[in-house]
Amino acid sequence: MTRHPEHPHESEVLAKTVQAIDTALKRHRGAHFESGGNNFTNRVLNSGLREDILTQLEEFGHEPYFARLDFVDTRGPQKVYFGHAHLPFSHGTVLDWRCDLYSLYLGGNARPQEYRVQATGRTHKVELLLKRRLEIRDRALLDVSDTVDYRAVQPKLPTAARPPSGQAAPPPSSVRPPDVQTDEFLIRKLKTRGDSRLQDIVATIQADQDAIIRAPLDATLLLHGVAGSGKTSIAYHRLAFLMFTEHGYKLKPQQILVIGPNRMFLGYVSDLLPSLGVGGIEQRTFADWAWARMRRRNAALPESPVFTDMVEVKLGEPRARKLDLERWWLSARVRGSLRFRQVLERHVQHLAAHPPLPTREFRSELQLDYVADDQKHYVLTPEEVAGLWAQTEEETPLAQRREQLLSLAQGQFNDWFTREIGPVEGPDEARELRRQRTLIRNHLTRSWKTIDVLEAYEDVFQAGHLSAVARGILSAAEQNALRLTRPVRVTGKSGNGPTPPLRIDLADLPGLFVLHQELYGVQPAAYRHLVVDEAQDFSPLQLQILLEACPNRSATIVGDTAQSIYAYRGIEEWDEFDALLPPAELQKHLIRQNYRSTAPIVAVGNAVQQVLRGEKALLSQAIQRSGPRPRMVALASEEQQARHLLAQIRELRQAGHPSIAVILPRTGQVAEVSAFLTRHQVEHQALTEDQEVTSGTLRGVTVLPAALSKGLEFAAVLVPFADEEHYSRASRHEGHLMYVALSRALHELRLCAVGRFTGWLDQAQQEAEVDYSHLSRPPIVWKGQKLLAQLRETRRQRVPFSEIAGEIALRVETLLRDGQFDEVLEAYAQLGQVARPTLNDLLLLLAERDEELFVRRALDFRVPEALRERLEEAMTHLGQQQCPRLWVYQKRLDLLLSGEGNPAPSPSPAAPSKTSTVTSLPPFQERSPGQSMSHAALKRQLQPRAQPLPKKVRKTILRYRSQVVAQIPVPLRALVEAGLQLNLFDDQTAAAVRTAFRKVTGRFPEELG
Repeated sequence: MTRHPEHPHESEVLAKTVQAIDTALKRHRGAHFESGGNNFTNRVLNSGLREDILTQLEEFGHEPYFARLDFVDTRGPQKVYFGHAHLPFSHGTVLDWRCDLYSLYLGGNARPQEYRVQATGRTHKVELLLKRRLEIRDRALLDVSDTVDYRAVQPKLPTAARPPSGQAAPPPSSVRPPDVQTDEFLIRKLKTRGDSRLQDIVATIQADQDAIIRAPLDATLLLHGVAGSGKTSIAYHRLAFLMFTEHGYKLKPQQILVIGPNRMFLGYVSDLLPSLGVGGIEQRTFADWAWARMRRRNAALPESPVFTDMVEVKLGEPRARKLDLERWWLSARVRGSLRFRQVLERHVQHLAAHPPLPTREFRSELQLDYVADDQKHYVLTPEEVAGLWAQTEEETPLAQRREQLLSLAQGQFNDWFTREIGPVEGPDEARELRRQRTLIRNHLTRSWKTIDVLEAYEDVFQAGHLSAVARGILSAAEQNALRLTRPVRVTGKSGNGPTPPLRIDLADLPGLFVLHQELYGVQPAAYRHLVVDEAQDFSPLQLQILLEACPNRSATIVGDTAQSIYAYRGIEEWDEFDALLPPAELQKHLIRQNYRSTAPIVAVGNAVQQVLRGEKALLSQAIQRSGPRPRMVALASEEQQARHLLAQIRELRQAGHPSIAVILPRTGQVAEVSAFLTRHQVEHQALTEDQEVTSGTLRGVTVLPAALSKGLEFAAVLVPFADEEHYSRASRHEGHLMYVALSRALHELRLCAVGRFTGWLDQAQQEAEVDYSHLSRPPIVWKGQKLLAQLRETRRQRVPFSEIAGEIALRVETLLRDGQFDEVLEAYAQLGQVARPTLNDLLLLLAERDEELFVRRALDFRVPEALRERLEEAMTHLGQQQCPRLWVYQKRLDLLLSGEGNPAPSPSPAAPSKTSTVTSLPPFQERSPGQSMSHAALKRQLQPRAQPLPKKVRKTILRYRSQVVAQIPVPLRALVEAGLQLNLFDDQTAAAVRTAFRKVTGRFPEELG
């Protein structure tokens, strides 16, 4: 690197600055104000001095500034340096990066410029002379680089008007801004990262980031940033900017709320705000914040409940039934919706309309000897209690109305006592009055106990009651899901042990908070600015609650929908927040630049995103920071994978990486992998639950689940178990987990799996170094080839079908899930049934997605007899929808039914189908004989004594049709398929179908028929 000609001068300036800092530290340490105040006053004043001056000097003395700006304004030539804080020195001034002038440094590079002062609203015109970057580390000047330098051109002093544009243009090289993707200064900074804490980006802030940071306080921002885009850093630097006193916002730490996704993440970022000179800001998880606010109004609530995630628990159960998972998923989505709030409000209205008032009258006798017997008896009837309830304020929260009722009942007794006995005189009467008031309160509270918000919440889910309060709001399926997943409180002790802590499902917490507000009242909001990080993990109801706590709607909302690992209690798309954040009132910023990972790692992440989100993917733009390509190693056994993991950890340690993460798909695997590493004497820390971490916790080797790794970053990342079993292509949730895991890596990424990699990595394999040498045969990698082309290629390679049947089944399942029916049908048409679903199964699935495409494809396949009724039903629906091509389909059907051959496929419609990538099938040359076979043709191919199966037997077999056909030997499969359609079998095909049925069910069809 060639040294800048002014490097010696800047080194001299730095030396003076460092000396001035040391002198200032020596002068201020332990100094006292000599102003006549007492010792306490001196301590307070000196405490402020340390915070304002000493802390800044000590924190940033090793790098006092990072940029220089020369310009000319109405006062003449100016030269300033920029750092983390204002540091005035005799030889020059270091300005805080948050000042308005810094926007001039980050702005355009033309000579005439202007900047705006936030506090006054005035715009100042200047002439730019020099923009210089200074790379300082440990008080040593490493590099000097200039973005622009106009000092050789005679400056013209600015006036009130904009400088004329006819000035001589500088050389193009002087004005070209550095490309962020090839910026050498930025790349050098990123290469040195590896510290286990979130670091400030002050020295590398880009102009687009600065524009977001400097948005006014009253703005509501949504930052959708890719993994590694620095979106969290931007949000935190924005806080530091808003709190800068020169801007006049007068924002205090206690007026700001930062909500993070979990305690681990908050611990990870905990050093960032103090490093920016900001302290005292409340940083909480939603669960901790909401529970603390509830306890302020209701001290009876337990102090520290255990927050659980029932859907995550179910997802981690290997044998969890799909129906149960779907039910819990739907239930969590409903409980986080704004509609659920309506249900809760109805529930409270029901409670207020049906209070548990006493049904028996209250009778009491005064214990005062001098009172006549006929004056001693006081009666409070149920009717009187109901009348008192009617006198309470309807708009008051229910718990307060209950207290009002108790006070009114006691007040009525006071009035009776005064009327019958007279004013209270002496201690005996006062004592008796208190006793009677207590008896009245006890009478009422026996019927209406203190309101228990947990019990009131559980009551919502009772079958009959839920139907009443959810009518017209929730569907029957949603109500059923809520009933079957209703919260159940675990109470009481186990033997002589301690009482178990209260466990609360995180999906229930927003509803509990809303219900608590309805019952106990709303606390006055005090926040003036809100930050919500990883906002995709928050439900609409959670965000509504948080926005209500910040009534001026000043908010910075940060997230990435590609990392929606909690979509069941969060969101999948930002438009789910539209009711809360109308697009017209929201400033949405898409942040594509990835500052975390090397270009090869970013390429792998983008490949996974494309599979995961398709056209909706927000692809990362990589900094041109080189690094090794990610490695993917397929292994033959679990033992091989374990040995490979040890070798990789050893290798990455030897490479000097300060932080290495082993990221696992499920929390339950952490203990097992941790025990394995311990047996092999590998020092590490295992993180299995949400816990606070410090900057030192994540150094060395860390084993943790993917769900807890979100928001963190590590120098090197290992992702074992990257196979279909652990990251199923059928589960978008597991696809999000895979993306989160691999996007944590700064410098190196390595993945391994036993056998085939998950389908989420199919495209990523083109961007990585893939090693299949440990397997007897490399698996099929679907590199953009059509299913038919890939199958033909494997045929040419003479790969036995039995070896690839599982991979083909996964591919077919994926294509069907993604709506690529024509690609599967094309393969079936040319090669016969290649996976478990039969042709009829495929067409019926297609009918559920797109009835018109189903009609076209059913006609292409000559209308299988078993689908005739469904085809006619679909054509009836098309007629009702006034489909313009219905006459073409009807004509083709008539030709088929008349036996006039196989007409050509219908021409493509004007608009392609949403569920298809191929609008019409080509002429089929390799049609399997059983798929279009007539009864006579089938009879000719069977043995002479072919006959139908008994009706009950055939009906039983058809219930398991797809599974049975998959078990039939390939040479007989077409004949059996045709036989099931036409009910015609000879001895060989009948025996084959009975044997296959027994393999599937364990019994013969006659036994089940």
